[in-house]
Amino acid sequence: MSGPDSSRPAGWRREKAAPVQEPLTLDRIVAAAIDLVDREGLDALSMRRLGTELNVGATTLYWHVKNKDELLDLAIDHILGAIPAPDPALSWREQLRRLAVDTRRVLIRHRNLIMVLATRPTTGPNAIASIDRLFGVVRRAGFEGRALVLAALALLNYASGYSVLEAAGLSVFGSDVDEATVRQRLRENSEQVMAFIETLPDGQFPDLQLVARNLLETDDDARFAYGLERLLDGLEADLATTRAPA
Repeated sequence: MSGPDSSRPAGWRREKAAPVQEPLTLDRIVAAAIDLVDREGLDALSMRRLGTELNVGATTLYWHVKNKDELLDLAIDHILGAIPAPDPALSWREQLRRLAVDTRRVLIRHRNLIMVLATRPTTGPNAIASIDRLFGVVRRAGFEGRALVLAALALLNYASGYSVLEAAGLSVFGSDVDEATVRQRLRENSEQVMAFIETLPDGQFPDLQLVARNLLETDDDARFAYGLERLLDGLEADLATTRAPA
């Protein structure tokens, strides 16, 4: 069947509007870069490929971003901006717990990109705001001076360092493998390691063989949570010592 305009004389037909192309902005460029790396890995990112993703020439991108290194800095800072601020009404310990958990959650979501954290400083506005927020929570908990810096960096290094190591381990499964498949393969790998340990001569590695029986009962979530709680226990004990009367 013909459309409503097909029977009209040419002068009366409505001209189809040209598709409106979304303006190219720095935010669009950074978001497209993150999406590309999330899907295909860091090696897939180039200015030419990113231009193809955005349907523009690579030269056009240089009006907004200086080079690939600057683009990576912007992408990392954008990711760090997704880490939410904890509710200030919560206890300092719960605020630090949530900061650590959310940091790992956000970083692992972009596991193909966070390896960049280990190779370059992060001094963007979101990175600075995140560290300022962390120092604020630790300061209001009662830490001061050198102890404040050590306490805050202990938590930051644990959360980000664990995430980077976890991402490195996950990378062996490929950059484009979905999270559910990765977790299943991790389970299969653990079972293979367990089977290998059981083939070792009895008594030669008694402690390893004893611990191996429990390997399948833990995963990265449980290991991260355990280490975080022990770290928070230590900070709480340290704070109690500094507050104790002389």
